[in-house]
Amino acid sequence: MERAPRLRKTGGHAVDLFRPAMDITERMGVLPRVEAAKTATTRLTIVREGRNAPVCVDLTKVLGAASDRHVEIMRDDLSEIYYDATTADVEYVFDDSITSIEDDLVTFERNAPRRFDIVVGADGLHSNVRRLVFGANVQEAFIGAYLAVLTAPKGRVLDGEMRSHVGAGRMAGRYGARHLDDERVVFLFRSARQLVRDYALAS
Repeated sequence: MERAPRLRKTGGHAVDLFRPAMDITERMGVLPRVEAAKTATTRLTIVREGRNAPVCVDLTKVLGAASDRHVEIMRDDLSEIYYDATTADVEYVFDDSITSIEDDLVTFERNAPRRFDIVVGADGLHSNVRRLVFGANVQEAFIGAYLAVLTAPKGRVLDGEMRSHVGAGRMAGRYGARHLDDERVVFLFRSARQLVRDYALAS
């Protein structure tokens, strides 16, 4: 079930597939497509506050120590590949949303109610499914940090590089992918308290 009228292509962040996901991807028969769409980021350049010389890290060695199989791929690319591989066996419903869940009965904004054995909510941080099942007063656990990712014009980083500026409790980074016409900018910072923000603007 997807609220958007079609498969989303909104940019997205890079995701890492390690051995378990790689094995499943291979069994699905789509490993060649996944490997063809990988970001090909192989090095991390870190510029530290107060230091003139950057630190260069070989990501192939770091990730190789974590898993003997790994691919970094943009989320949009991965969802499209998995979607194409499953359309013959899975019913996808677009342009609709769940409005209520009562035992096994699920009602929707547009389609007729249906019964399901299992409902899995994978609809983000401010999950509609979680709210319907557990109530509107479910509290988010603040972990003391914020992350934001946005899209920016290409050309600020070299091919195969992620460049990060790091300070105490904060980081700003930028990376691309060999087949993309744009880049991603990442901001990560710690905060002792939750910030007041407008979810409508953020979404």
